[in-house]
Amino acid sequence: MGEQEEEILSEIMELMNGKKDPASVQDKDALSVKLKNLVALGAAIASQQEPEVINVCVENCLKSGATIQNVMAVLQKAILMAQMPVETYIKTVKDAILETNTMSGLVTEVDSHEFEKVVSEGITLVDFWAPWCGPCKMQGPVLDAVAKKIGGKAKIVKANVDKVSDAADKFGVRAIPTLVLFKDGQEMQRFIGMQSEGTLVNAIVSLSSF
Repeated sequence: MGEQEEEILSEIMELMNGKKDPASVQDKDALSVKLKNLVALGAAIASQQEPEVINVCVENCLKSGATIQNVMAVLQKAILMAQMPVETYIKTVKDAILETNTMSGLVTEVDSHEFEKVVSEGITLVDFWAPWCGPCKMQGPVLDAVAKKIGGKAKIVKANVDKVSDAADKFGVRAIPTLVLFKDGQEMQRFIGMQSEGTLVNAIVSLSSF
């Protein structure tokens, strides 16, 4: 677990134990804020807080970018939270976000802990990139357009090579951007350098027809 994840976990545990007010959470990372608010909502429901407290948690979730589907996923899982380790609960919430983003046509960032599971099921296009890479930044908007066009046919995820070095080494990523198309965990096609929306959409549609 990375330093940032440890900090997030520590803060989440404080939220769940009632030692910190969810409204006091300050974090520039949108996903971290979303996770914290969703976990705070789950904690409020599991501990049977007053309806107004739960309503505030729901409002915080939506303000931080969570969707109604995210919130519903938390509602469904909250009743199990008392018997669920914190790490498992966080993973459940992150999985719900990934699933919702896929169905909504959104691109999601994955870390080294999630990589294998994300690519193991269905069709997944992984963009190996880095924030210091100019062409990678130019590829980003293209991926957003691809994700919206293909909808639920595939997951579109970004993997920062500085954070997923094990996966990058395993798949022989030597230059970025490198885009790898997986089906049920198996590499099916690879693209090196910037790619057009049409090229990527066609590759995904072609693979999904088999």
